[in-house]
Amino acid sequence: MNRLTDLQLRRHFAGVTDGVILSTRPSLHLAALQLGPPDTVAVVGQDHGHFEARFASPRLAAVMDWAVPRLDALAVLTEADATDYRTRFTGAATPIRHLPNALPWPVADQPAPLRAKVVVTAGRLDANKGHHRMIRAFAPVAARHPDWQLHIYGAGAEDHALEDQISGLGLAEQVKLTGYTLDLRSVLGAASVYALTSHSESFSMSLIEAMSVGLPPVAMDCPRGPREIIDDGVNGVLVPDSDEAGFTRALLRLIEDEEYRRTLGARAHTDARAYAADTIVRQWEALFEETATRVRQRVVSQRT
Repeated sequence: MNRLTDLQLRRHFAGVTDGVILSTRPSLHLAALQLGPPDTVAVVGQDHGHFEARFASPRLAAVMDWAVPRLDALAVLTEADATDYRTRFTGAATPIRHLPNALPWPVADQPAPLRAKVVVTAGRLDANKGHHRMIRAFAPVAARHPDWQLHIYGAGAEDHALEDQISGLGLAEQVKLTGYTLDLRSVLGAASVYALTSHSESFSMSLIEAMSVGLPPVAMDCPRGPREIIDDGVNGVLVPDSDEAGFTRALLRLIEDEEYRRTLGARAHTDARAYAADTIVRQWEALFEETATRVRQRVVSQRT
């Protein structure tokens, strides 16, 4: 962002006289509010990050502290974030709403068969995704079940370090760095367990994507999405954050208890419907209509 983009935004906003502008990150909340349209247009912010990360940075905290009370509404990805924002901005008129991400594809008609001896995960190959601790947790599983494999889909700066770790643990035949895929849905449907060991997740699209094909997920309880998606022991398994031994035990039970795996997968498949695109779109439409109506009423009140 620079003076030229500010100028372009100001010119564009000048032609907007009604409706809603949606900003999707702190810098854009600031731009929409400072460069934005007349007071007849609502400004709704959406936060793709999570509260703890936003306010860990003094610079971002200052932006959010200025912007949030001036937004006409703020949408966040988890109820925990909504609670924290309401607490921090007690007294502000800005409505804070929990609106999760939507699935990028329809929920599968039938859950995956869960017969393949494959645990799968997907995500950038960077430190935050915690692939190193997943590989360590999988090592005892590999020793006990040499016919099972862990497939890690994604690309990133840690690919060579992960390859070295896999080689050093003697897991080259069972842990595969499979690169980026354009057909993640098919990859998920051909596995039997989904695994997540991130250090932090604002929401975790990959969890609901796995659930949408009936794949039972096992995830570390990192801040902060997994705990709101997974109902432990019902539609997946939630392991305390950083508990690699607990993660190993969770994988072993899902691998060794086929009935348990299928029960969790079936419920995951059902629960994924809450994230269907049409369901989430209706929630967004309701927020837009409610916010635009409130802004119109405010303008009329100010003019009369």
